[in-house]
Amino acid sequence: LPALPPLADSVTVGLWHFDERAGTQASDASLFRLSGTFGPDTRVEFGRYKGARAFTATAQSFVFIPYNPVMESPRGFTVEAWLYLNDYSQFELSSIAMRWTPVPNEQSWLLGVVGRKLGPPTITIASPGWFASEVAVLPQQHLVFAFRPELAAATQSFASTAAIPRGRWVHVAASVDGEVVRLFVDGRLDAQV
Repeated sequence: LPALPPLADSVTVGLWHFDERAGTQASDASLFRLSGTFGPDTRVEFGRYKGARAFTATAQSFVFIPYNPVMESPRGFTVEAWLYLNDYSQFELSSIAMRWTPVPNEQSWLLGVVGRKLGPPTITIASPGWFASEVAVLPQQHLVFAFRPELAAATQSFASTAAIPRGRWVHVAASVDGEVVRLFVDGRLDAQV
């Protein structure tokens, strides 16, 4: 494993290493300095490149980056992350990164891993179902990228062909260029639509 985290280049809009050793601020290593806030249920852990944040299965385990127009790209974009999954979500999705709300007109894109899609009586707490329609027909444990193109009436969802493994570091990425969606797992093109 490389000893140094990736560096921002001239086209990087946001780069969060999540390597802060304390506090609630998520510092951005890009030129734009789009800092965010960790939810109270995240915890400092050893990560892919030394320090990292662990996210738990609670509603208070998140990082929030306030909206900034520089994050909009009319040509396309790529979102990527290093993941270490201990388990798959009991609900429909383990989100990785997103620009998403439960309000239909405010859904832009999301990247995550399809969960087990369990519900009562198997589990006692039902999911709010925010992502149910995006992952309804997608295979469990696979990477999912969903987005709503500017002129589209509905969200489009795409899944990787390979399941995302547990118990090891995995690099995942989704790229949109305005015409083609590409999903990458561990640096290899996994799916293209």
